[in-house]
Amino acid sequence: MGWSGYGLYDGDETQTSHYSFMEWAGWKDEGAVGDAMTYTRRRGGKTKLTNEMKEVLANNIDKVLKKMPKLNKFGFKDEYEAIDWQMLLALFVDNKLLPPKLIIDNGILATEYLLGEHADLFNEPSKRKAALRRFIKRVNKLYNGVINLI
Repeated sequence: MGWSGYGLYDGDETQTSHYSFMEWAGWKDEGAVGDAMTYTRRRGGKTKLTNEMKEVLANNIDKVLKKMPKLNKFGFKDEYEAIDWQMLLALFVDNKLLPPKLIIDNGILATEYLLGEHADLFNEPSKRKAALRRFIKRVNKLYNGVINLI
C-alpha cells in the first residue's frame, strides 16, 4: 500500500510548498496565501495565482531561489528536495510564467528523479510515472525554444 492517487500534486509536501514559495517571495499576507491561490484537481491539478501574486513571485524569485535546496554532486539528497524543485517549476508552468533556466533544469531533473523509487511507492506506480512524464512533456512544449534564450 502506497500513496493514493498518482497526479503531480499527489503525495506529501506538494501544494503546501507553494505557500512557502510565496512567503519566501514576500507575499504581503503570509497568513492568507492559501486563500489567495486556487487549486483545481481537473486534468492533473493546477495551482493558480492571482495577478498580484504572480508579480510578487516574478519580482522576488531570487529570494525564493536562495532558500531552495542545493543539489550536491550526486543530485538530490532525498525526494523532498526533488519535490520542492518540481513544485516550483509546476507553479510557473501552471501560471504560464517564464521561470529562470535554473528552475526549468532543476525541476525537470527533480521530476526525472521522482520517476524512480519514489513513484514505486504509489498505489499505481505506472500511472504515477505516466503523470510525471506528461509533466516533463508539458514543460518542454511550453518552454521549447525559449530555454536556449534564457
